[in-house]
Amino acid sequence: GIAKATFRPADFHEVKLSGINYNSTYTTSNDFPTSTTTQYGTQVINQTLTASYTYDNPSDNLFNWSSSVYWNRVQEDQVKVAGSASSITGAIGNPRSFTIDTWGFDANNTSRFDAYGVRNAVTIGGEFFNDNVTNIDNYGFGDGYNPSGTRDVGGAFVQWQGNYSTWLEAIAAVRYDSYSLSGDDVSNSDSRFSPKFTLGVTPVSWFTLYGTYAEAFRAPTVTETLVSGAHPPAIPIVTCPDGSYGTFCFMPNPNLAPEVGKNKEIGVNIKYDDLFVKGDKIRIKANAYRNDVSDYIELVQYGRSRYGTTAYAQYQNIASARITGYEVESMYDTGTWFVGVNGTVTDGEDTSNGQPLSTIMPDNVAATIGLRLLDGRMTLSARWVAVAAVTAADLPTDSVYDPTGSFNLVSLYASYAPSENVRAAVSVENLLNEQYTQYQQFLPSAGLTFKGSLTIKFGDGHLAALSPTGFQK
Repeated sequence: GIAKATFRPADFHEVKLSGINYNSTYTTSNDFPTSTTTQYGTQVINQTLTASYTYDNPSDNLFNWSSSVYWNRVQEDQVKVAGSASSITGAIGNPRSFTIDTWGFDANNTSRFDAYGVRNAVTIGGEFFNDNVTNIDNYGFGDGYNPSGTRDVGGAFVQWQGNYSTWLEAIAAVRYDSYSLSGDDVSNSDSRFSPKFTLGVTPVSWFTLYGTYAEAFRAPTVTETLVSGAHPPAIPIVTCPDGSYGTFCFMPNPNLAPEVGKNKEIGVNIKYDDLFVKGDKIRIKANAYRNDVSDYIELVQYGRSRYGTTAYAQYQNIASARITGYEVESMYDTGTWFVGVNGTVTDGEDTSNGQPLSTIMPDNVAATIGLRLLDGRMTLSARWVAVAAVTAADLPTDSVYDPTGSFNLVSLYASYAPSENVRAAVSVENLLNEQYTQYQQFLPSAGLTFKGSLTIKFGDGHLAALSPTGFQK
C-alpha cells in the first residue's frame, strides 16, 4: 500500500509525507525445481518512510531550500520447505533471515544574484546515509554470500552556475565524499574531493552544445567487501575453505578500495516547437562519454580453490579501466500522438591488458508509440525493447558471468483519468511471453505479466493510492 500527504502551512512552504508498505509471500528456489532442489517459503517486506520540506519563493534570492529524511527496511524471511540437506541451505524446516535497514537525509539551498551581466546561482548541500545489513542463517551459509555489516556514506558540495545572456552557461562545483565500512573484523574508510566543470553554448534557441568534466567517488558496498562462502546451488562441485560446498567459492576482500572516475562528456540538446504542425514538439538528447576509472570494482575469478578445481570469485580493484558509450533519447509529440526512440551503446576495457569488463550491460534500443484520446484523458501506448546478446568475446577470461542471448520485449500500456483526481492504469508486459535471461542473472526473467493500478487524489496532494499489482505467467 501507498499513502501520501502534502501540507502547505504557509505560502511557498511545502511539507510532504509518504509511506510505502510491500508484503509478498511466495515459494522460490535457486535453480529449476527437482525432487532434490532446495525451495524456500519466502516472505519479503519492503517498508519506506519519507518526509521532505521545501521553501520556494521566486522573490527570495537568498533562500531556496530543499531537504528530506528517509528510512527503508527490506526484510526477507525464509524457511526451507523442500530439497536435500546441505551445508549451504540447511535442512527442511530451517529458517533464515536477511535484513537491510537504511536511513539518511539530504539538504541543499540555492542563492541567486546578478553581477556584471551574469545571472549567478550558488548551491550548497550535502547528504548522509547509513546501511545496516543483518543476516542470520544458523543452519546454512546464507549469511556468507549475504554478509552482515554497516556502511556510512556522506558528502557535501558547493556548486556555482552562471548564465550570460541566452547563449552561455557555465557550471563549476566541488564535492567532498567519505565513507566507513565495518563487519567481520573488517574496518575501512576513505574520503576524497571531486571537481566538476560544465560549459554549454546555445547559438540558437532550439540547440545547445555542452561539454562536461566530472570526477566521482564510489564507495564499495558491504556485499562487495565481505561476501564469502559457496555460491548456490549446493552441487558438490567444490568444497570451500569454510566447509560449505557449491558451484564456486566467494572470497572476501578486506582491502577493496573505492572507485574514482574521471568522466568526459560532450552532448547536444534539441528542443523545437511547431516543427511540422502547430503545437508539435520534438526533443532530442544525445551524448558521448569516456570515463577513466581507477580502482574499478569488478567480480572476477582467480586461482584455484583449495578443495576443488573451480576458481575463487572475488570483488577486486582493476587499477585502470575505461568505459565509453553513446546515449540517445528522442521524442516527437503532436499532442494527439507521440513516438520516441532511445538507445545506449556501452563498452568497457581493462586498459592494463585490453580485456573487456564483465560489469558492462548489453547495448539496447527502445521505441515507444502512443495515442491520446478523449481530450487527453485516455492514453494508449506500445513499447518495444531490443537487448543485444553478450557473447564470450564480450567477456574477460576471468568473468564469473555467462554469455546471454539477445531478446525482444513488446509491452502494452493504457491509462484513463475520468477526472483530475482519479487515474487508472493497466499494462501487459512481455506480451509475446518471450523466454529470456537478463545478463548477470542465472534464472529466466518474467514472462507474460499483467499489472494494474488506481490513484486517487484528495485536494492538491496524493493521499491514497493502490500500488501496482502484477500477475506473471
